[in-house]
Amino acid sequence: MPVTWYDNIDVLVSNSGILATNASISQSNSLTPAYAIGKYWAVNQIPAGPMKSTFSFSYYPTVTGDPNYDILNNIRGLTDDVQYSGTKIEIAGVTGYNCFLQSYEIQSSPNNLVKASTTYETYVPLSGQITSKTGSTDFYYLNDRIPHGWTTYISSSGNRLIAPTYDFNYKFNANWEPVYIIGQKTPIEVHLMGGVEEMAFVRDSFTHIQFSGEEVTGAFITGDWNIELFNYRLIATQSNSGALSFDISGAKIVNTKLVADLNNFVRTSTEVKRYY
Repeated sequence: MPVTWYDNIDVLVSNSGILATNASISQSNSLTPAYAIGKYWAVNQIPAGPMKSTFSFSYYPTVTGDPNYDILNNIRGLTDDVQYSGTKIEIAGVTGYNCFLQSYEIQSSPNNLVKASTTYETYVPLSGQITSKTGSTDFYYLNDRIPHGWTTYISSSGNRLIAPTYDFNYKFNANWEPVYIIGQKTPIEVHLMGGVEEMAFVRDSFTHIQFSGEEVTGAFITGDWNIELFNYRLIATQSNSGALSFDISGAKIVNTKLVADLNNFVRTSTEVKRYY
């Protein structure tokens, strides 16, 4: 059987291809030893939790048509998680169904393309084997949709140049809880029990925390309180064909730090959080 190389597979989220740089699937089977009186060694290993598969990948996001970003916004806007059944993920022909977004992270830094990473979890069996892609997947049409550090802005368009940001990191983590019944190995429902957003900024102005529970808006961010990541075509043409936008209104400042060291400018990092 010939080996399958990275350039001959697809990484699909909801049947949409992404520009992945690495991808993996891991499965775990939670077991615990069973002991009995009169027996020195364990008599068996029995299930101690659900079987779970985790899909992880890093990739270059796009300002339009990024399925992970769309799924993130869908989860953030959920009002009835009973109706939400997850999504389909495929890596190299191995497919997971009812996959729930566990984490989403995006990083923007100077002179680099924006990078993202996500993980999904599913509690139902996987299907498929390692196979090469069946058709020609052409991603060249996505090339001018990738956001860049040069076109990452904090706050509204009128404040882009007067409030420089040198690094930006956004993380979202969800807490899903599967519900099981006796006699069944797969959950009948999976509920969203909460989530947390974390954002970190590196800038050249220090932010004083004035009181406990201080919001980032007003004290740290002015304008429309958005982080906007535009495509790199904006660098040359100044025309906007889409953007990844993160609303941070309501987030609380949890940490601020000033750093001064050799051969570098004085900079500050600020971390904020918002819970769901």
